Parts: sequence; C-alpha cells; structure tokens
Amino acid sequence: MNRLIVLLAAFFFLLPVAAQSIKKCQDADGKWFYGDHAASQCERSRITEIDEQGATIGETDAPPTQEELDAKQRAQEQMVEQAVVKANQRRLDQRLLITYDNPDSIVRTRDALLAAIDSAIEADQVLKEHLDAELDKIEASGEAGASDQAESLRSQIAAFDDAIQERLTQRELVRKKYDTDHRRYLELTQNSQ
Repeated sequence: MNRLIVLLAAFFFLLPVAAQSIKKCQDADGKWFYGDHAASQCERSRITEIDEQGATIGETDAPPTQEELDAKQRAQEQMVEQAVVKANQRRLDQRLLITYDNPDSIVRTRDALLAAIDSAIEADQVLKEHLDAELDKIEASGEAGASDQAESLRSQIAAFDDAIQERLTQRELVRKKYDTDHRRYLELTQNSQ
C-alpha cells in the first residue's frame, strides 16, 4: 500500500514536468534559442513550442512590426473614409430621388436657373454699356473735375465686369451640377427597375 502511495505521489509530481513544453525560436541573425528564455530572446520572431520528444505542439506568430502596424492603421483609416464617402453618396442619392419626380424635372430646374443667370448677366451688361457711354462723354468733354467722375465710372465698370465674370462662373457650376444630377438620377432609376 505504501508503495502504491509513493508511486501515485511520484506520478502526480512528474505529471506537470511531462506536460511542460519547450519553446524555441530563431532570431533575425539565425541563432536558435530554446527554453523559457526563448520568448524574451526572440520577441520579434515566431515562437514554436515543442514537447520533450521534439514534436511541435503550438506556434505563436511574431508580433507585428511598426511598419505593419502603420499599414494596418492606414488601411483602417481608408476603410472609414470609404464608409463616410458611401454614406454621403447614399444621402445625396436619397435627396435627389426625393427632390425630383423624373429626369425631365431636373432639366427644367437647370434651364430655369440658367435663364435667371443669363438675365442677370444681360442686365449687368446693359448697365455696364450705359456706364461706358457716360465715361466716353465725360472723357470727351474735358471739363474740370471730370477726372474724378471718370475714375468713379471706371471703378463701377470694373465692378460690373467682376460681377459678370462671377455670374459666368456660377452659370458653368450650375450647368455641371445639374448635368451630374441628371446622369445620377438616370443611373439610380435604371438600377432600381
């Protein structure tokens, strides 16, 4: 009986030793490390756990390098940016479909806005031509104090030139926006059919 107790005690005592694993890794210089200190010696390498017979029982991947961590961070940031862009596009698409009944209504809205801008440009040009004529009269008269009036008229004419340029730029932006909306509306409605 005592012998049985001693054998059982030895078995339980040796059991943890048999279940232990040995770690091995190879560092960047090709040097191999074994045992418990292998993990600390090869903290940037893949670690292989082997049993007493030399069979592989597990592997731990090397931790990511700073470059890998940076690349992962950039990839995550790009995914977030793409998600934001997609969400914004969905919102714009919904607004477009709610705002217009059909593609022709987009064209009518565009044409009405362009006509309003064209009318404003024409009005500015008429006023500018009137100021040009006044300037020509003042310069031809050669009266005293005419230079102050002429300078004031030149300033007003320059302001009308600037306003006309701004309206021409605005006209082009409106045309492009509504043409883009029209194409997108057609894409959305054709995809939904």
